[in-house]
Amino acid sequence: MNSTSRTARHVARTAARCLTVVALALMSLGARSQSAQPIRLGGIFHLSGPAATFGLSNKTGAELAVKQINDAGGIGGRQVVLVVGDDKSDPTAAVTEVSRLISQEKVVAIIGSGISHVTMAFQPLVTQAKVLNISGSSLLMPLPQAPYSFASFSAMDTNIKAMVDYAVKTHGAKTFALLGNNGSNSKLSVDAMKKELESRRLTITGIQEYAIAARDMVPQLLDLRGKNPDVLFLFSSLGADTGNVHKGLAQLNWSPKVIGDIGTGYASEGAIAAAGGKEAFRNTVALNFKAFTYCPGDPTPTRTSRLAEQLKQFAPDVAPKLALATAGMHYDAVNLFKAAVEGSAGKTDGPTLAAWIESNTGKYKGIVFTDSASSSTHFLSGLPDLAMMHIETSRPDDRMMLRADCK
Repeated sequence: MNSTSRTARHVARTAARCLTVVALALMSLGARSQSAQPIRLGGIFHLSGPAATFGLSNKTGAELAVKQINDAGGIGGRQVVLVVGDDKSDPTAAVTEVSRLISQEKVVAIIGSGISHVTMAFQPLVTQAKVLNISGSSLLMPLPQAPYSFASFSAMDTNIKAMVDYAVKTHGAKTFALLGNNGSNSKLSVDAMKKELESRRLTITGIQEYAIAARDMVPQLLDLRGKNPDVLFLFSSLGADTGNVHKGLAQLNWSPKVIGDIGTGYASEGAIAAAGGKEAFRNTVALNFKAFTYCPGDPTPTRTSRLAEQLKQFAPDVAPKLALATAGMHYDAVNLFKAAVEGSAGKTDGPTLAAWIESNTGKYKGIVFTDSASSSTHFLSGLPDLAMMHIETSRPDDRMMLRADCK
């Protein structure tokens, strides 16, 4: 072999090695470039329609969480971009917006919606796209149909049992009237309550329904009053509705023991305004998240108070209007997403993130919920996260509500 051939082979081998090094470098650069891309997180909120007040709360809570995450360096060095859609408090609009967020905006997960029947309408889309969804819903499709969907709320059945337990233990109640609105979530709650009361062999004296955003509830209340129930169960979605129910009670001079669902509980400020004052609620309690309640003499939960203050600083113009509990739920949802991504080595696909949440029950400790999800339930809150509270007792400094079980 002559020297020219040996030289040619050496040059060829050297060139090949150089090309390999260059190719590996380009691949590494591409991977780093890809990993440095922002994480696009979808947010589906009811920014218009009858539930717009809560949509603003949900959006502001999520935006605060995203800002804090980005200020701290992002998730694995990647900034988070919150891409927002308006579900208009309507299932059809929600399906359209979620489809846009997934197919056009290329979001990797979706936070919201906060309305149960709206959330259930788009769950098939997130399942098909294998995208994680953490909503503020109290209803989810069965797990096989929605394996990547989670809810910040406790399950509807859990809420119903808590209401009945309180009525029986506190008031010795045996007869019950049910009042709900014509929304699907309220209808389902009434049906669940009927089953729970019947299973305990307790008496239902009457059931009435009103239209969402109705102003006059007197006809329904008049019918229920005639049956003289021990307790009136109220299923409300809007503060104004809760207030108008209590205005009707005052007009009829009827003062039953009223126990509201969690929708009634976090709508308290709007309810007081609609009813014309706090006095209308002296016989009313409602479910709320324990994190937003207090008993005199108890130390104030530091993280809850801090969230209230941070919301004031982050969005001073709207902070007084926000429902603190729902803002907190969506704040927690974004931070749970962050924990799942970091715990999954930066992966953002729905199956991986859902598996992490299922297998790390209790490890994420949020303000509103401590991850109670598992392979058998995707509800992130449980009975320990709930408490009965007095609607009219919001503290002006941190908006905490007085618990009904204080000694």
